[in-house]
Amino acid sequence: MSKANDGQVRIIHEDISSALTGVKADIVVANPPYIPNNQSLPQDVELFEPHFALFGGPTGMEIPTKFIAAGSRLLKSGGLFFDGAWRRARRSDSRFTGSRF
Repeated sequence: MSKANDGQVRIIHEDISSALTGVKADIVVANPPYIPNNQSLPQDVELFEPHFALFGGPTGMEIPTKFIAAGSRLLKSGGLFFDGAWRRARRSDSRFTGSRF
């Protein structure tokens, strides 16, 4: 993928609400936490995975919702947005049925 765009790949670790102000991207890939805060997990996950990478708020969708909201700000026209949590959520969450992604 990087060769298709002159090798220009940027990996950003920043709050999605303020990341890349004034910058438009060809593609945004995200894997935000999407598990509800109070959900029990298997011990092999609970004990070894960082909680900030797993739990997405009371319903699990608070953090993925921020990514969806930022999509139109971050992407160039015709850009590609991939977020695994959104794909799982849109099957059961009406907030995402009208999304352009």
